[in-house]
Amino acid sequence: MDPKAYERYLVPVLFAPLAEALLAAAGPVPGRRVLDVACGTGIVARSAAATAAATTGLDKNPAMLELAACLDSRVRWVPGDAAALPFADHSFDVAFCQQGLQFATDPAAALRELCRVLAPGGRLTLALWCDISRSPGFAALATVLDRHGGPGDLMRAPFRLSDPRRVRALLTASGFAPGRRTTCVISARFPSVAEFFAQQAAASPLAPALRQLSLRTRQAMIGDLEETLADRLDDDGLLFPAESHLVTAARPVR
Repeated sequence: MDPKAYERYLVPVLFAPLAEALLAAAGPVPGRRVLDVACGTGIVARSAAATAAATTGLDKNPAMLELAACLDSRVRWVPGDAAALPFADHSFDVAFCQQGLQFATDPAAALRELCRVLAPGGRLTLALWCDISRSPGFAALATVLDRHGGPGDLMRAPFRLSDPRRVRALLTASGFAPGRRTTCVISARFPSVAEFFAQQAAASPLAPALRQLSLRTRQAMIGDLEETLADRLDDDGLLFPAESHLVTAARPVR
């Protein structure tokens, strides 16, 4: 995944508005020690850094962190794995994970680590996509990819922790006291269906697989996608909702 393409295409449309909602769901962070896990290019950490006492962003992709460091020097950018956080117990007051937990090899281990590094009473806020059917543009793309022998399962991967009951069970088993769950609806706008496809092909985990397909196959996919999403088009291009759970939890005070 190209960090520059990710920052250019996906952050403004999806992850910046979601970060704003995530911070609002978490509550105030002024004077707090903040951790952003699976931070990517750091939009959540960068947003929190404006008021937090200290902000740390962690990601296992060095290229993402390199770009993040160029974008904001206020944040401490740390390479690492969510399942083995390189921090002492009780190092943070507030933690975030925006659309990253579903990619952890062991989500329960990652949550246990987040609980460990939070101070008693510390808060965790997660953003996890709702079922892919509630993001019709991505659902259509997954179906079209399947139809043409593309990586439809890879398109569905970001949505695999969409069941709130499972997330609640994971949080409880990891030592958290689950709090509130709300739904954030983003209006995802793209200049055209072709541009939507091109941005996903450039900036998402789909990129390597799509590059292996012939130009003819990719063009056929775009044509099919235009027909499938015809009712989502207007004079400004493509518009569809993208729904995400915002889940808060707290480390109990013992």
